[in-house]
Amino acid sequence: MSAPEGWFVASIAADLQSIPDYNTSVGSGIAGSQKIPTPLIVLNQGGFFDAATSIWTPPAGLVVMGSYAVWELESGATVPEGAYMSSKVRKNGSIFLPGPNGGAADDGELDRILPPTSAAAASISGEIMDVANGTDFYEWFGAFFVAAGALHRLQATGFRTRFWGIAFGA
Repeated sequence: MSAPEGWFVASIAADLQSIPDYNTSVGSGIAGSQKIPTPLIVLNQGGFFDAATSIWTPPAGLVVMGSYAVWELESGATVPEGAYMSSKVRKNGSIFLPGPNGGAADDGELDRILPPTSAAAASISGEIMDVANGTDFYEWFGAFFVAAGALHRLQATGFRTRFWGIAFGA
């Protein structure tokens, strides 16, 4: 394997950035996730990550990427029964891998978890590998699938919610 040609770590910029939930705003399946903007660049070796669009366009070759997110409910709220968190990466604007649960609604998921109902916050992470062709681009999407009425946000303090990648080149 060749030495890495580029890598990045980017984070959301503001603490408690609101992300719509599944039932009230954006539909189901892949449409049920929202792009998570990550304009705060921590590292950007090679300059392949665009902070303005939160898109990574690595050089051709093996790429490894992942995400880590901390979801937090509004003060005094708890996780509703049946809620779950989802983290997805899209390639060239589309899903590119089967989901871990095998259904169309979860295609492209890096991970899905069911947080405890007593939690006021929970985290989710996942990693994936792919082979990029030099023009492929990757974006991070996420959702907290809950019943209507539960308000939730992503937490930014200390780069707690981030998207990252490493490109090994051809």
